[in-house]
Amino acid sequence: MRSVVHMRMKAVWPALLVAVALVPGLAAPTRAATADMPPPPPMTIYGDAPGATPGQRVIALVTDGASMRVCSNDPAYDVVRTSEGKTVYTVSVHSDGQTKGCGAPGRQVTIYFAPGAGVDGRAATAQVAWQQTVVVHNVTLTGPLTNKGYAPITARDGTY
Repeated sequence: MRSVVHMRMKAVWPALLVAVALVPGLAAPTRAATADMPPPPPMTIYGDAPGATPGQRVIALVTDGASMRVCSNDPAYDVVRTSEGKTVYTVSVHSDGQTKGCGAPGRQVTIYFAPGAGVDGRAATAQVAWQQTVVVHNVTLTGPLTNKGYAPITARDGTY
């Protein structure tokens, strides 16, 4: 009797595995399924920005040791606006999962207010520690970061 049951289970077992694999949610995720997972969300920083100009573009620069990377790129969102009579800004800082080298624990974010028509670029005087959340960070801006001059430099291959 025991051998008959054992033989029947041996015959049923492969079909049972296939049935379980076809039921959504019961099978373990495959490498392809985990590759399609969305990246972790970005960090959003916003706050008052006295001295900035409405319409001025805001850029997040993430520092990891000696390297720095631009980690924001939404001109419709990463911008200076006015709200309730105040000059305010918002910027969305990519996580490392969205853009390699961007936001991760231990990295610092520098907020840069880009130059525009008649407006010099400025930077926030204090950095923000990257966090996977929304952070209110009112900024104090540096003085204007203007270009002092340009000088042509010849590259090693002789081009400009």
